[in-house]
Amino acid sequence: MQFPYVLRMRELDAKTRGIYIELACNIERILDDIICKCEIVDIAKRAIFRKDKIMHLEMGKKLSRAIKSLRDYNLKYYNQYMSEFDIIADLVEYRNVMAHGYSEYDPKEIDDRYITYYNKEKDQIARYVLEPREFIKNLLVFQESLIKLVDLIRILDMERGIEIIPPNP
Repeated sequence: MQFPYVLRMRELDAKTRGIYIELACNIERILDDIICKCEIVDIAKRAIFRKDKIMHLEMGKKLSRAIKSLRDYNLKYYNQYMSEFDIIADLVEYRNVMAHGYSEYDPKEIDDRYITYYNKEKDQIARYVLEPREFIKNLLVFQESLIKLVDLIRILDMERGIEIIPPNP
């Protein structure tokens, strides 16, 4: 038995948003870590700094600050990882629409390839037409950048004297 069109589209919409939001949250956490590790030497002060100064920032502001913090901390790392930050910048574009926007499906209830998302941006309504299946596939690029930024976190941890325990084989 096949579900009615609207239910199938809502399921696809929920999966698309869920996968995106989960990845965006992971990236925000990595950005928080980069900022804290680059700006705060004293490990004991990082948790309070994160809570008071970083967590409330919007994703785009976290990205800008992480880039600046890394550049100020180590220009070599900045140059090495800038391409990852550029990729993450593309992800930021969809953050608000996926978290706060609303969606529409084909009014004829035939085409299940596209979802139209609307979001208020700068006192206007922005419209995004996405192919959810392709959008989800493209998120793999962001996932790869996330993994590379995790490597940066390990490097920063080692430089700050934190012992890194390798994962079990």
